[in-house]
Amino acid sequence: MRKIVNVLTSVSLALSAISIMGMMFTITYDAAMRYIFKATSTIAYSLSEYYLMPAIVLFGLSYTQKMRGHTRVVFVLRFFNEKVKSVLEIVAYVFSLIVFALIGRQGFLLAQRAYLNHEIMPGLINWPMDIAYAIIPLGCAVMVLQLVLDIFDVLRGRKPPETVLEELDVRDADAKYQ
Repeated sequence: MRKIVNVLTSVSLALSAISIMGMMFTITYDAAMRYIFKATSTIAYSLSEYYLMPAIVLFGLSYTQKMRGHTRVVFVLRFFNEKVKSVLEIVAYVFSLIVFALIGRQGFLLAQRAYLNHEIMPGLINWPMDIAYAIIPLGCAVMVLQLVLDIFDVLRGRKPPETVLEELDVRDADAKYQ
């Protein structure tokens, strides 16, 4: 299962990176059209708002979780023993898993409704909303799988790699107390 989740996380990260590049090109195109030709482009705004921004955030979630890059209260954790840290970590992961599963479920229902009703965002280009909404459950599903792996890792006593920032925070805190 770990290999599958790692592949899904890598694909998700690649989609997030491609979305960043797509947003960079679309915004550059829009700015060039405005300043050179005095013509605006509604395509850049709609594409960025409905497709690229959600893809950047939601497809980047699982990789950030894998690298332990989400916000953590590290300075508080260092005062607890390993058993308490593990329990707190499991509680945080389970809570996150529930939240992302619920968000993913609602996103799936939203995408399904948009698909069945052929919902579009009217404008110069009629953007199909089912594709935009499908980003939500896809990103959340990979995040949920990563959280399941992380929960099992904590239960088995397998320590995930420390992030660079976490190591620096611990060293800085240790230096202050010595």
